[in-house]
Amino acid sequence: MVRRIEQADEMGFGHRAGRQRSGYVEPTQAAWDVLEESVEDIQTDMKRRVKTGMKRAAEKICQGILIGLHTIEGTDSDGPLGWAQDFPAETAGWTLSLLLEQYPQDQREATGNRVILGIEDKDDGWIEMLERVVSRAVAKK
Repeated sequence: MVRRIEQADEMGFGHRAGRQRSGYVEPTQAAWDVLEESVEDIQTDMKRRVKTGMKRAAEKICQGILIGLHTIEGTDSDGPLGWAQDFPAETAGWTLSLLLEQYPQDQREATGNRVILGIEDKDDGWIEMLERVVSRAVAKK
């Protein structure tokens, strides 16, 4: 996971930023695009596993994504992470939200709590943010 994100520079960040045929692309936008693409297929696999009944595997994938994102937070980089410093935290929240949307509302809180329990030693700020994601998912109809 971490390696995929670190390789985002190799995925064309430098070529996507700046003047393009379609106009000018801000470096921040290019960075977000490349970084999102680096986790997109893993998120898709996570959702697929829920739909095929492999819920615990999906939860473990989610935990892995969250841990990987936490690991790269604050990375000093000239590449995409340097241009999209909020990417790790925002994508962590989005990833947990994607997982919880796959569950019936009455299962979201327990699922979110299991995922968070697996990473609770990482960072209090992240845990609080993830708990808010769970609360919103539970309240969402």
